[in-house]
Amino acid sequence: MFGKLLSIIRGLKLKRRRLKRVHLFYHLLVFDRTTGHLVGNVVDVSVQGLKLMGKEALTVDEVYELKMALPKTKPEIGTREIEFDVSCIWCNKGYSDFYDSGFELRNIEMKDTQLIRSLSEQFGYIA
Repeated sequence: MFGKLLSIIRGLKLKRRRLKRVHLFYHLLVFDRTTGHLVGNVVDVSVQGLKLMGKEALTVDEVYELKMALPKTKPEIGTREIEFDVSCIWCNKGYSDFYDSGFELRNIEMKDTQLIRSLSEQFGYIA
């Protein structure tokens, strides 16, 4: 009961999201840093959070250690991936056999936050 109430409260907070998430033209892959397992593809992103689409349901309130592979079209970026921790805020059955999950970014370096902002501006659109 408490878990369901917490999910509803978090859902209400998402409706008051201050920053618009940006949909990317690239399908960036996100992996678990420990296992290397593919968690999913980025659907949209902001400097505060992201939405992934993956083949497995993820646990709400769980903290995940992830890394995101970056597009190879920007050699001046210098790095090929960003590492960060996220907290899963929600997870729903999406299209077909896929799940959509919303995450709040945690423990991300400032340079990586700036890189996400740059990727959003260069390769994204607000839907």
